[in-house]
Amino acid sequence: MKPRGRAPRDAIEEILAGAPRVQALYVATRLGIPDMVRDAPRSSAVLASTAGVHPGALHRLLRFLVAEGVFALTEDGRFGATALSNALTLAEGPGLRGEVLAMATSGWEAWRDLLHAVETGQPGMGGQLHRDEGFEAERATAAARALSSITDVGRSGCVVDLRCGDGAFLAEMLVRSPGLRGVGVDRPEVVEGARLLIDAAHLAGRAEVYAGDLFAEVPGGGAYYVLRRVLHEQDDAHALLILANCQAGMPAGARLAIIEGLLTEDPAATPAATREDLEGLVVTGGRERTLEEYRALAGHAGLRFDRVVGLRGTGGLSAIELSRGLL
Repeated sequence: MKPRGRAPRDAIEEILAGAPRVQALYVATRLGIPDMVRDAPRSSAVLASTAGVHPGALHRLLRFLVAEGVFALTEDGRFGATALSNALTLAEGPGLRGEVLAMATSGWEAWRDLLHAVETGQPGMGGQLHRDEGFEAERATAAARALSSITDVGRSGCVVDLRCGDGAFLAEMLVRSPGLRGVGVDRPEVVEGARLLIDAAHLAGRAEVYAGDLFAEVPGGGAYYVLRRVLHEQDDAHALLILANCQAGMPAGARLAIIEGLLTEDPAATPAATREDLEGLVVTGGRERTLEEYRALAGHAGLRFDRVVGLRGTGGLSAIELSRGLL
């Protein structure tokens, strides 16, 4: 939504429409309506009976979502699928569905604290944006696929994933590069899930996953280190501490990839990163940054900037490659 060039009242009303859109999309997705109409249009009465909800109320909801382009209305008054509704079906995986469900539930609670965050500069207490696990795995896999295609990290040596999550990123890197070994590090409550995924992928002989604290130290011995969506959750002081620990732990000649969305001087040019920057203010106390801001942090930590490369298929993420140097 870009209100530029429109009458002020129309632009403001467009912004205000965001709340009903999010909640209406959430309800339809939560009830499974996109799956019900995927193969053929259905009447609101049939859909309501299947979903176990009030038929008149559901009809009004679906009529609103037709106006928004989510569903189509047939000549005989039934509701049918569109490309938008099909993207929210179970057959398409958990990605977009997870985003919708998270934003309208835990995300809704978090955003109520925006005033508190702006007044104090501190994150709110109302809620957390809990991302769908399937969505996060999809993003991790896409990032690993894109990174493998633009760097020679996979030829040999050891890649160190400094926030391995459920292990999807590390597993994809190893599958794509048979000569690579891997180390995954994350919080104690997370790493057991990563171990299970690595074992299920038959990669246990090539990967080690353990609990660690990036604010304390970063493991040595790697050839290629990855900070994937870590620094945007930190303020500058904590981001610098993590990068300094990377510099201290990395062997001479090792490289580090910071995978993040990048802000630009024109907020409209990078709407996803701009939105996530505000999200960081509300939820984590972190922030999105420009390339120059990341370069400055890296320089203060003693790391050399080598290049930045966009990662295709990741929704606008980039890899900022840094090196430890030979000294």
